[in-house]
Amino acid sequence: MRRPNFVIVGAPKCGTTALSEYLREHPRVFVSTPKEVHYFSTDMPGHGVADTEQEYLDLFADAGPEHRAVGEASVWYLFSTEAARNIRNFAADMKLIVMLRNPADLTYSMHSQSLYNRWEDEPDFEAAWRLCDSRRAGDRIPEPCNEPRILLYDELAALGAQLERLLGVFPRDQVEIVFFDDFVADTEGAYDRVIEFLDVPPDHDVEFKPHNQNAIHRYGWLSALTEQPPEALQRMVRTVKSVTGAGDLKVMQRLRNWNLVETERPPLDPGMRRVVLEHYRDDIGKLTRLTNRTLDHWFD
Repeated sequence: MRRPNFVIVGAPKCGTTALSEYLREHPRVFVSTPKEVHYFSTDMPGHGVADTEQEYLDLFADAGPEHRAVGEASVWYLFSTEAARNIRNFAADMKLIVMLRNPADLTYSMHSQSLYNRWEDEPDFEAAWRLCDSRRAGDRIPEPCNEPRILLYDELAALGAQLERLLGVFPRDQVEIVFFDDFVADTEGAYDRVIEFLDVPPDHDVEFKPHNQNAIHRYGWLSALTEQPPEALQRMVRTVKSVTGAGDLKVMQRLRNWNLVETERPPLDPGMRRVVLEHYRDDIGKLTRLTNRTLDHWFD
């Protein structure tokens, strides 16, 4: 059985979905389905899809000898306080890919994603930011949210501290850092550097199409059924699956896809952008030192 030898560890809303899908197209790379396994983030059990090592390894059962790079992409590993150590205990030679983004854009985008997933119930980002202290105390957590830490917008983009923790566990030469700015400006170039890092031959037949665009639900009541389906609906889907063989993917996913509307996210209010960036200023300084990358343009 093949064991994974690379992981995209996050951060969320930094291009991890797009990169994992581009890698999936490479004939020498295997990416798990689902891509987000979250087996190693044991402090965030609400996101895990594998409880045991064997269940985790089963996700890579279809990887063959032709696949030189075998991996997954779990966006909360970087944020998790336990994932890096757990990954090292699993495979000390694991290669890690870290994707980083301006904290103001990351948190604003994550708020939109959480609204779509029904983890968040405060539609205004500034109001949601002000709720962080209450939510840290366990208040104002929407019932569908199975991991309240993802609502702490004033913590989740502390990328300097998160990268520092990761580099305290793994040597720098096992970590490839990709900035979202670079990934957008030169997607093929960033992809090629990741391919080289994974030690697989170049492949330029990838279609670099957009992934994980900002989305809203066509109908809120339908999203309540598809994102957190009640037990009665789950029983109905299982019945349909047993009779037709259609499965959850072809029943629920079709409903999700139909209810999805891709849309442009309104720009973040400039005043609120300054609030977020000032909050993370010291952490951005730490990230600058760790990556030897000037990030002054994030404050423009």
